[in-house]
Amino acid sequence: RLTNREFLAFSPTELAEALCLLFDLTVAFAYDQRLTQGEPTVESAWTIRTICSSLSWLERFHCAEDVVAASVHRMLAYPYMRHLGLVAQVLEDASAIWRGGKRSVVRAVLGVHRIFSKSEQFNLLNRLYLTDACVWIQQLDEGRITEFAHKVNAAQTAACADLFEVVRWDLARFIEEARDEGEEDEASDSAESSSGGSSAAE
Repeated sequence: RLTNREFLAFSPTELAEALCLLFDLTVAFAYDQRLTQGEPTVESAWTIRTICSSLSWLERFHCAEDVVAASVHRMLAYPYMRHLGLVAQVLEDASAIWRGGKRSVVRAVLGVHRIFSKSEQFNLLNRLYLTDACVWIQQLDEGRITEFAHKVNAAQTAACADLFEVVRWDLARFIEEARDEGEEDEASDSAESSSGGSSAAE
């Protein structure tokens, strides 16, 4: 249950960290929504916690660009669905959540709260972070949400323009090696099939 409460005034640095935590959370939520088509599964709590650096290992961000970089890395490293196209779409989804204003962000955070509440293991994160976050963001001025949404949109646009630069992994080499291995496997399968056919004919 969410009950109204008062919070101490945040310094500019603390406000930036809190907004970045919520952005980090909405990216993870957007990934799960995209993956499950809006129908959370038993893996959803793990997926969201893992992609969200703020929850998985208590990272504290100070700008939207750092959240994007960390989220991209985690989306390409941990879940079983890893694809640059999916990452770009998730970042756009998260940006759209923030462009939708306070109500849209609150709905996303409450969605995560609902998913975590169904897990004995992850419900602790609700008690530590999300319950207060759900109340705090509703008290936040709409103008601050709009201002941060512009930063989110700029970070998302810049990242999607060149995800290879954001990742900073040699993805081109990895893709080429995977393609070469696939071609070698096909050649090997073809050779085995030919050999099997010849033996049968004899």
